[in-house]
Amino acid sequence: MRARSNGPGATVASVVAGAAFMCAASASRCEAAEGFFIGDSIAAAAAQTIGMRGVAHHSVSLRRNAIAPQFERVPKDAVAIMSLGLNDAAIPVHAMRHDIEVVIEGALRTGARIVWVGPPCVLKSWDNRAKEMDDYLRRRLATTSIQYVSLRDAQICQPAMRTRDGEHFTDAGYRYVWRKVQRDSSYAAEVEPPKHLPVIHASAETRPKARRRHSQVRRYEE
Repeated sequence: MRARSNGPGATVASVVAGAAFMCAASASRCEAAEGFFIGDSIAAAAAQTIGMRGVAHHSVSLRRNAIAPQFERVPKDAVAIMSLGLNDAAIPVHAMRHDIEVVIEGALRTGARIVWVGPPCVLKSWDNRAKEMDDYLRRRLATTSIQYVSLRDAQICQPAMRTRDGEHFTDAGYRYVWRKVQRDSSYAAEVEPPKHLPVIHASAETRPKARRRHSQVRRYEE
């Protein structure tokens, strides 16, 4: 099922409602799907916080088709939750259009159900560029089978939901992001996360500590 926006009045909520109706009509469509996180550090930390599988990692950008190796690792029949764009949001969107098209083509070739989670609002001076990226991706992906979820709302932009760098999220923030993704995407709505979320204090701001005598926390490179 495609999540398309045919005008200002069309919302992803109508797509989710339609999916729920079809699920009620056919029990086979109600089976939970596996969610698999790909993309950048937002996806990596969200997967860790929620307790789901994925191959996302820090510093993945739209440029140079950096996401391509991850497409090859999406399991069959899984819903791919892809966070991408934060590491490019400070760049004018017109300079990124070719890279965006390459990623779209690669995503469609996988044949997987893909949810593209856009760059969140950032507590930075270049947030206007992040908004431009979000606006462009929402319009462009509306003509594809890729479902787009915007991370720009009043809750997400609250400083209390964000880490000190103004770009990443707290644990509560990542859990809110996941609920929003499930609410706004009919693909993600079919994913059932673990019933008992692990107590993990994940943050895209730091790497796991190395196993050595003098361990130290290193910042993610964005």
